[in-house]
Amino acid sequence: MYLFSRGAGTGFDPVFPELLLFLSLFNLLAGNSAFIYLSMLAPIRRGWLDLIPYSLTAFGYWNL
Repeated sequence: MYLFSRGAGTGFDPVFPELLLFLSLFNLLAGNSAFIYLSMLAPIRRGWLDLIPYSLTAFGYWNL
């Protein structure tokens, strides 16, 4: 909700500065990308190419 209420001023701005917001967003995206990449790499190395599309469901898993 922090992203949607930036104009309203939530009172958390001194506790969570904007730099921390961008670092957290980068960590979220980089971590999920690495997890998806590794989930794709394992079936490729074993020759189980029919399992590769299931690695893209990792993003949905994290949303749950």
